[in-house]
Amino acid sequence: MLQPLVMTKVIVILLVTVFVWSPINALSKDDPKKTIYMAVWRGCEEACKSFIDFFDKRGQKCNFIIRDAGRNKSKLEGFVDEIKILQPDLLVTWGTSVSKRLLGKWDSADPKKHITKIPAVFMIVADPVGAGISKNNRWSGRVNVTGTLNRAPAETQLQTIRSYKPIKSIGMVYNDNELNAKLSAEAMRKAAEVEGVLFFVERVKNDRDGSPRIDDIDSAIKRIALKNPEFLYVGSSSFLTKYRERVTSAALKHKLPLAAGSEVLVRKARGLLGVAAKYSSIGRLAAMQAQNIIFRKKIPGDLPIKKLDRYSVLINLTTAKALDLYPPISLLKISEIIR
Repeated sequence: MLQPLVMTKVIVILLVTVFVWSPINALSKDDPKKTIYMAVWRGCEEACKSFIDFFDKRGQKCNFIIRDAGRNKSKLEGFVDEIKILQPDLLVTWGTSVSKRLLGKWDSADPKKHITKIPAVFMIVADPVGAGISKNNRWSGRVNVTGTLNRAPAETQLQTIRSYKPIKSIGMVYNDNELNAKLSAEAMRKAAEVEGVLFFVERVKNDRDGSPRIDDIDSAIKRIALKNPEFLYVGSSSFLTKYRERVTSAALKHKLPLAAGSEVLVRKARGLLGVAAKYSSIGRLAAMQAQNIIFRKKIPGDLPIKKLDRYSVLINLTTAKALDLYPPISLLKISEIIR
């Protein structure tokens, strides 16, 4: 839930359904406030709230229309239709699945299926280039789109893992129903090859409808454990993030130190090591892009994609104790300790 203070200063419509005409009709064309349509994948979480709070603190009044796909890709087509009807001042897309479906590929977006004219900012996209959303990590390659980068490169993550403990092998579990999860697995495979580290991977099995099986998380980690990797890595995955307690408990059961590409598995579960950008920081970064577009009249395609100057390293000391695997002092000095 958004804080009451935010609710008093901005109009926030948080709906899962695509068409609810009463609130939308209340947004008159004569309203001097800017309208920002935010399409999110799993609710208005830290990045979304931070984005809204950025404008609230600066007194820049905006109407926010928030649409939550609830991890359901079938809702995204309806979002596109609604955006074209509403013609907001700005579209903000959260996540790889949402961004790719709403914006299309940078070099082949279809005006009939995608948003190609309304200014847009993407955020929380693990690999916008790999997903085809952006031409490169500097420029989107299209007039109406810019965005943010939120993931530390796989090479940086693997090097941080090796600074915690010298390793010759690493395992990874992922789900293949999310593009960002598949791209994350491929990026770590390439990083391991460059670093000369053996890479083992297991996919969480799917049900008949193509969705990953929750009850296979434990089994997938067990399958990885049988290959005896020295570390387990979890990359970008809304599915595994949602079931983080199950993931980290299974890793501990098999005495596998778990490193993650996001802070959630370490901060809110029992992952050992995280190399990540704070979601709240990414929300502010995306808001800066939005501010340049809707209040300073900048063309999105002329704005370079923003990234943070540095990433946070998190170490869960309770997990380190359970594994009897304590970090070196050199890493402790630059890390945030979670207890």
